[in-house]
Amino acid sequence: MKKHICIWFPLLLFAMILAACGGQPTAENAQESTDAPAAESINTTEPTAVPAVEPAQIASGNSAALAKPELVGIPAPSPPSVEVIEVTDECRVIRHALGETCVPLDVQKIVSMDPGTVTDNLLALNRKPIGSIVYAPLEQGVSAAFPPAIAELAEGIESVGTEPGNIEKIVELQPDLIIGFTWIFEETYAEFSQIAPTVALEDTNDWRTKLIDTAHILGEDEAAEQIINQFYADAAALDETLTDITISLLRPRTETLQIYGTGAEVARILNAMGISLTFVPESAFDLWEGDDEAGQVSYEILPEIEGDAFFVISYNLTSEEMTELQESALWQSHPVVQDDMTFNVEGTAWTNHGPNGVYRVMEEVEAALSE
Repeated sequence: MKKHICIWFPLLLFAMILAACGGQPTAENAQESTDAPAAESINTTEPTAVPAVEPAQIASGNSAALAKPELVGIPAPSPPSVEVIEVTDECRVIRHALGETCVPLDVQKIVSMDPGTVTDNLLALNRKPIGSIVYAPLEQGVSAAFPPAIAELAEGIESVGTEPGNIEKIVELQPDLIIGFTWIFEETYAEFSQIAPTVALEDTNDWRTKLIDTAHILGEDEAAEQIINQFYADAAALDETLTDITISLLRPRTETLQIYGTGAEVARILNAMGISLTFVPESAFDLWEGDDEAGQVSYEILPEIEGDAFFVISYNLTSEEMTELQESALWQSHPVVQDDMTFNVEGTAWTNHGPNGVYRVMEEVEAALSE
């Protein structure tokens, strides 16, 4: 069954709407295109259920189905990048990348400075923010403002503008905590700290660590552990239903083709399901943070890209550009395309995710590859 990861919420259906938004931590590699709609799916198979324990069972402490990371061969998350150095009668003192912050013990009004990962994490921990940065104005719809995987849960969250945020709106909400990644506070941390206690998270290459960091700030460590363990259980169950396969994760751009490699954050999710990402070809250029994470290549390299299936993130192209690519001789001549093994995916979930985005990835993989 489909589920949102929300510790105390009742079971909700995942939002299945494609949106034009994406995520990494800069204008170039975070939210590169907010107005280009995702192209229609190349394969339109309806997703089926990811085997899972009900969220209510997790909330009640039922851990019968939970698995530890080592059981599926995945390294444990790295240690949190934030540290609780003191707990007083009034607050939890958090040491983080930009300083020390006294976070009230009874936080009620949180503003998220990241609409993908941070807002998703807060929703998963049942700490719904009062406000959040958005990818697009709420007037365009909640599934344009937030990743589709959390759109339903995000109903009612106030917009504090697109990146870098509307200071006046944040002041108006009178938050008692502001959370974001270090890159959004680089020049404004002092200003935000005057509005409310502000904590800066490291934008690590592991969704689990970012969830743990968020939980650490709020004293929700046990909830985060339950979510992560549940992920391993669900991924292992899905692995049992899938054929071993190697895929290529492609992100077409106007001039280049981006390829995600074995070091990409989403590779951790896929590996837990028994799925491997192909290596970035040696011909890739402009590699990001290690030669196995992602690279951009000329479209002429397409014939060299291997794998049993193509999963395609399309939000950097217009629907017309995507159609032109898919109808080109270069694309049509590839054996993967000829075998009808290309699948369009919701890009935000694959590139900027908390737990709900992770489950969206799992859902799309199951829809594409289940026998």
